[in-house]
Amino acid sequence: MIFLQITTTPADSVIVDGQAPITLMDLLMKGGYMMIPIFLLSILAVYVFVERILTLKNASKTPDAFFENIKGAAQA
Repeated sequence: MIFLQITTTPADSVIVDGQAPITLMDLLMKGGYMMIPIFLLSILAVYVFVERILTLKNASKTPDAFFENIKGAAQA
């Protein structure tokens, strides 16, 4: 119910106290020196997440000859 009360507007139209909208780089610079490592680590985390998903997806595929080998071994 709380989310129904939130109104959103495009970022380009938000002007606070007659100032231009705040960009991501502005927020990073205002956050101080600790924001840069946090930003870089968040990019690294997204990379690792995508790489792991792709690796697991490829590892879950069974080779075409796998079942043929099992059938041959079971019949022997």
